[in-house]
Amino acid sequence: MPFCLIGGLGQYLFYPDTSSFNSNLAALALFVPIALIFTAIQTTTEELFFRGYIVQGTSLIWSNRVFLVIVSAVIFTLPHLSNPEAITGG
Repeated sequence: MPFCLIGGLGQYLFYPDTSSFNSNLAALALFVPIALIFTAIQTTTEELFFRGYIVQGTSLIWSNRVFLVIVSAVIFTLPHLSNPEAITGG
């Protein structure tokens, strides 16, 4: 979190034209709870699937812990490569 704040402050200081402040508190009050709920659902689902089911399934094939970590990481990476941030190099 501190890195995001420092990065945002740096971007604002070096490129002030790319930032704008919006004081629409009604939209913020609606968005924050929705974002927190959906973020919790999404991260919990990913952890259960990739750390739970994938690791358990591959442990039936081979019980080497390094192999399990590598397989889980590769399978986790593949669907995330289609994200716009990954495509643009972020």
